[in-house]
Amino acid sequence: MALYGMAFIPLAFSGHVAHVAHEFLGDGVYALLGFFVRLSDSLFKGVPLATNQFAFVPFVPGPVITFVKFLTVTGGAIGSLVALVMIARKVAERNVFARILPHLLLLFAFWAGYLVIFTGSTAPPPATAAAQTGAPVPAVRIVGR
Repeated sequence: MALYGMAFIPLAFSGHVAHVAHEFLGDGVYALLGFFVRLSDSLFKGVPLATNQFAFVPFVPGPVITFVKFLTVTGGAIGSLVALVMIARKVAERNVFARILPHLLLLFAFWAGYLVIFTGSTAPPPATAAAQTGAPVPAVRIVGR
């Protein structure tokens, strides 16, 4: 079992990449672009960095993020499948399928679990904290559509 354990590294890595892709494409890219706009306003217009509020209209839709995560996890599963076959062929040239079958079932279970976890809903929550508490929302300059 330890010999075949290394074959699951591509799938685990792709799971981490899918999570980071969700975080970056979901909110991170907008925060990063907003910071650069606030920084340029601070440098060229003299607006203090802390007082400048800026927000982008999301331009990467949720279904695109979900598709990127699906491709990432599926690519990791394919990489793990290739690694399983290579490890089994290194042990012996005969009965490769019989040796990888239990690991293949485990790989399929992990892949299905990752798909359930990572391709769930990527829609933002319907209400923000300010809307729930009734607090006034600060003025924000919005760029986009």
